[in-house]
Amino acid sequence: MSFLNELFDGKTPTVAMVAAAIADLDAQLPAASTRIASARAVLGNVANMNDEEHAAADAELAAALRAEVRLRAQIAHLETVREHAAREEATAQARAEAAALRARATAAQKRVDTEHMPLIERYEAKAEEIAEIAAALQAIETEVAETNEAIAQARKGDPSGAHPEPVIDSTARFRTEDDSAREPKDWRRPRGRTLPLPTYGLRLPPARLDAPHFWPRGQ
Repeated sequence: MSFLNELFDGKTPTVAMVAAAIADLDAQLPAASTRIASARAVLGNVANMNDEEHAAADAELAAALRAEVRLRAQIAHLETVREHAAREEATAQARAEAAALRARATAAQKRVDTEHMPLIERYEAKAEEIAEIAAALQAIETEVAETNEAIAQARKGDPSGAHPEPVIDSTARFRTEDDSAREPKDWRRPRGRTLPLPTYGLRLPPARLDAPHFWPRGQ
């Protein structure tokens, strides 16, 4: 049995598994060096040994050296195994990501094919209604502005005449913030703030190619 099969119990090693095995073998290197040093220290007293003791000391040093060589060889082999495992895992990850992206693209295309047109039809119906409401609001504001301009001109031409009061526009009549309805500590919004008309900055782009803009009309 190879040392890899014994080390990983016949399983295909992952990068994490190999890294753990390398760390374990690295941790054994100091003990192997200590064993070699001890065997050499024993052989330093070879003059006082008999033949059997000398042979045993030689055998221990040889075994200690072989163990260290074997340990380092296993670590080097595991480094190669880790590189191979890293390439395999990177390839598998790339394949998984590619498959996930293909699935995402398929799902997105399905949404375009099945959901897009019903939503466009809903948008167009709502946009048309909003454009009609916005045009009516704008017409009111235009009429108020023109009427007040006419009143102003009439007063200027005949200051003593019986002229009507200026028309109160929608902003002043309906959309001025009521100070009493707000907490006094709310410093972010100034008191008496007037709100813009709903039509301010309104743009409703067409939903389909070559379709006219819904608002403003005539543009």
